[in-house]
Amino acid sequence: MACYPLVNATVGTLAGALSDKVGCIKPKLAGQLVFVLGLLGLSTLALSTPIAAIVPMLMFTSLGSALFQSPNNSLIMGHAEPEALGFVGSLGNLMRYLG
Repeated sequence: MACYPLVNATVGTLAGALSDKVGCIKPKLAGQLVFVLGLLGLSTLALSTPIAAIVPMLMFTSLGSALFQSPNNSLIMGHAEPEALGFVGSLGNLMRYLG
């Protein structure tokens, strides 16, 4: 399970830098597409699927999540009033953890 946060931490910073250069929409769309493809791969698993096959699918899903989260946070925080940044940031985290 450690593969998910490792990929997220590594790719998230790169996705943030990319969204600063090209805007938020393209990385968010790419992230959503990669995430859905990863979930489709995970949906094909059986109880007999070896861990060596599960980990790459989890990493692929994490890649999509990381590509989406950084640009999405940037977009949300960019539209918040300066005096509400703390509240908006905490609300974004709450939504991420609630799903």
